[in-house]
Amino acid sequence: MTRYLRDLAERTVGAFAAALVAQLPSHGFDVRTWPWSDSLSLAGGVSLVVLLGGIAARYKGDRESAGFTK
Repeated sequence: MTRYLRDLAERTVGAFAAALVAQLPSHGFDVRTWPWSDSLSLAGGVSLVVLLGGIAARYKGDRESAGFTK
């Protein structure tokens, strides 16, 4: 696996996890009544934006990084 793909996967999975965890309330969380479809849809949308940004960054910045900086 190339350095670029590893970086892109790390950014995408990290964004998904951060978006999912950010939606959890500080108290009163119940796994049975939580609106999972809404939460997973939002986290998936955030991940898609990060993925597309990482793909665009390959052609703009360093070809071995998923970020726009060189």
